[in-house]
Parts: sequence; structure tokens; C-alpha cells
Amino acid sequence: MLDLQKTEDHVAALKARCESNSRRWNEIEISITPPAGLNRDIARRYHDLGVHRLILPPASTATETDFLKFIAEMARDLIGKI
Repeated sequence: MLDLQKTEDHVAALKARCESNSRRWNEIEISITPPAGLNRDIARRYHDLGVHRLILPPASTATETDFLKFIAEMARDLIGKI
């Protein structure tokens, strides 16, 4: 899992590698799994860093009901909102 600071560091390193290897940065898609506690503001900050996709796993102890609730919350609060 990558927090915002680690993500910023990794994205900067990837951009540098693209430049030094004649790769086009806009051809790279970044997917990360953020730590728990994601909200719309934090998701927007990941987007601003250059992240294209957030992988949002539910808690490892989630029941089926918890999992369905998690999906509904993410759909309501995040998916397609950034």
C-alpha cells in the first residue's frame, strides 16, 4: 500500500526513468492500493499525482454484508467522482 508521500516519490522516480529511457510518460498508467481511510479529497490528491486507478480492497475481516456495504459506499462516494 502506498500513502500519498510514497506515491509522489515513486511517480517522480518513474517519470525520471521514462525520461532517461526515452519512454513517453503519458503512455504509462499508474495503479496503486492506498491505505485505509480513503475519501474523495485523498483520491483527488492521488489523481493529481498522476495515479490513474485506485485498487480498493475491503477489510480482510469483512463479511459478505460488510463487503457489499463497502462496494456501495465506494460507488456512492468515489467511483466516477474524481
